[in-house]
Amino acid sequence: MTIMVAFVQVVSGLQRVFGPTYSWVEDWSWVPTAFSWTNVDPTGLPAVTGCIVNNNHASRLLMATLLPFLLLALLAIMYAATRLCFAKSRSSRVRLASTSSYLVAMLLFLVFPSVNTTIVQTFVCDTFEDGSRALRFDYATNCDERGWTYAYAVLMACVYVIGPIVAFIVLIRQSDKPEFRGAAFLHELYERPSDVRAGVLRPQRFYEVFELLRKYALTSLVLLVADGTLAQVAFALCVTFFATLMQASVRPYVEGLDNVLATVVHVQLFLLLSGLIISTVVQDIFALKACIVAMLCVSLPLAIVIIYKRLREGQQQSLQDIDEAVRGEKQEGGMMLRGRESSERPGEDDEESGGKAGFSYVIRNESRTAFFAEKRRGSLQGSYEEEDDIAVPVAGAALVDDPHALSFDQANVVRMTPTDLDEDTSVVTESAKVVDAKTSSLTLQ
Repeated sequence: MTIMVAFVQVVSGLQRVFGPTYSWVEDWSWVPTAFSWTNVDPTGLPAVTGCIVNNNHASRLLMATLLPFLLLALLAIMYAATRLCFAKSRSSRVRLASTSSYLVAMLLFLVFPSVNTTIVQTFVCDTFEDGSRALRFDYATNCDERGWTYAYAVLMACVYVIGPIVAFIVLIRQSDKPEFRGAAFLHELYERPSDVRAGVLRPQRFYEVFELLRKYALTSLVLLVADGTLAQVAFALCVTFFATLMQASVRPYVEGLDNVLATVVHVQLFLLLSGLIISTVVQDIFALKACIVAMLCVSLPLAIVIIYKRLREGQQQSLQDIDEAVRGEKQEGGMMLRGRESSERPGEDDEESGGKAGFSYVIRNESRTAFFAEKRRGSLQGSYEEEDDIAVPVAGAALVDDPHALSFDQANVVRMTPTDLDEDTSVVTESAKVVDAKTSSLTLQ
């Protein structure tokens, strides 16, 4: 999904960059509007609030740069209030921290291209015959009278280029910790499960940082290179060509289909930029536009196939086979067992466990701690919900009876948590059936 979002972000940015120079590209102004959700572009707010705020470049610059800070401040306040008032247990605090890290990473991922484009627009001027200069994207602003706007744009250029890059590096490095699990989407497509288990830190894990730089070059930096000339298109072509070579040689994604989709997307951008050069000599612009539109749609069915495949794999996620050495080990009077490699009965009975097989769920090689079960009148029914953001590795799960149950008529509640937290214990079960990727039904007679 991040591949297609980045693709739309770059195409929207190229429309803003080359629209004023190429009229047929200007006709595609609906693209940034239709896919504005991929950029979280706040620069349109001054136009909506024109009766309160002037709709000029200075207002758009302030709105674009300050709104992300306001959103981050709001997230910080909500995090502090929720942690203080509601997150009483360790698991809830871990879940809250993980969700917060996801929201911060996603916000930076979405605002990075549009905010930097608005900042760089401050430095792009057009010179007229009388020698006067005005901002290309706001002719009402004299380039020689920008005052504080110029200095502010320089400061924000440093903040919004260096800041997200440093934040991504930190989040990617720390995302193995439960508190930062939410930011794992920044690198999970580039990392093999075996590397995670072995603690290997592959350079491909930080490939999203390279993607940030690529998007910055194609949507912002290109504005400063020979604006309005073929040299500007040539610069964008060189960046895209280098990115295509990098993608084809490094193949950073674990899944082959992801690498194919990323390569197709880079080739599409290269052909789109080539179309800008061809348009200066071609006579039938309509035919050229039709060819480019058809070419840009090539990646869509491939992306749909990949998403469908991901959903199918998620529904059929199997449990990790556990080493036989843990079988038969005693802990707090119970037998320590885990689920087998099965997508249907991970807690299947066997002779070794005396007919009572207990298990901790292991999905993507890590045990999940979110487990709830309720026992009434001798039968146990409950559900397990997968929560990636609070995943904590577990050495083993103890199988014990709930000491607080007075009779079968009363609810007997047990929970599964990591054994090193000394909170609750796992439940004794005889059978379980995976319903989907997030829920497992189980029954104990």
